[in-house]
Amino acid sequence: VLVPNDRMDFDQFIKIEYSTDELNYQEVPDMKVEKSYDAVLGNNYWIDVWYQGALPEGVKEIKVTMVANEEVANWIPCYRRTEIFYEGGDSYEYVKPPYLMIVPTEFSVDFETENYSIDMAGSQNASSTIEVVDNPKKDAVNGSDKVLKIVQDPTDPNWGWDNADWFGVAIGLLSGEEEQLTEITETDGRYLHFSILRNENSVFGMETWGGTCSYKNQEIPFTGSENWQEVVIDLEEYIGSTFKQFYFSPNEKFGTDNVSVAETTYLDNIYISDVATSSGIADNVVSTSKVWGGKGALYVEGEAGEMSVYSVSGMEIGKYALNGFLQIDIERGIYLVKIGDTMSKIVVY
Repeated sequence: VLVPNDRMDFDQFIKIEYSTDELNYQEVPDMKVEKSYDAVLGNNYWIDVWYQGALPEGVKEIKVTMVANEEVANWIPCYRRTEIFYEGGDSYEYVKPPYLMIVPTEFSVDFETENYSIDMAGSQNASSTIEVVDNPKKDAVNGSDKVLKIVQDPTDPNWGWDNADWFGVAIGLLSGEEEQLTEITETDGRYLHFSILRNENSVFGMETWGGTCSYKNQEIPFTGSENWQEVVIDLEEYIGSTFKQFYFSPNEKFGTDNVSVAETTYLDNIYISDVATSSGIADNVVSTSKVWGGKGALYVEGEAGEMSVYSVSGMEIGKYALNGFLQIDIERGIYLVKIGDTMSKIVVY
């Protein structure tokens, strides 16, 4: 079925049933429904919806019903094709739709398997490098074997655009030889997580590439450490949009403007989650409270109690009474939030 992408609740308009007597109909059990998109034209408006399922024995008729809805009278789906594997022929096997959209929580880039693409953005960076290497320091936050090593060398020449040598890495999600499209959703994932090992303080430059997401020219403050840290970015304002690549630059200028010596950054465990808490920080998940960062604010939901906010250097910024929902307006940066005996690391952008 071909449908407009702005109607993400399309399931309520389409019903697929079968009949064994051509009189009584019932829905096909365990139907798998997936969205696909056009690799050339993108997914700005029309998308393919694939329905797949195994039919019971004795089916004589298939009925596809498109339900009218007065509230969306200009919404016109297009029925495309039905394929049936008959008894005596090929048995049913699931066929992956071309250019399938990924459910964010079912995919991550950890550099252990080749389910990614990496591209050093900026073709004239002769000395700067990116490569997958052994994890130089396994710890409680990141104990994986392989990580991405990024070396940013300030000796690369300035080549225009008033930002020194444009430098960063675009990390793509792969499907065969094509980069995979990922959709940001409220239920399946809106929080972008990634692990960082870097000694120097910095302001990261970050973007998403491909798809419809407009997360661009973002600058995230970061305090260096000798240990792995997990950073969490709330993409709430981009829900419903899509992307193919996550672009990361160790420098806020997306070049080497603020770099005087070669700096090394390790990157790992890039994934989208439906929870804001950082999975790699010990004792980080609170059963009765939830805390996350947004644009210029910290948000907290939880039962009555007290919450403390600290800078990453350990300086207390403030104490707050918690009883239900709380919004704390605060400058962008990375903060430690303590509720009870639990400490969470939160990014405000």
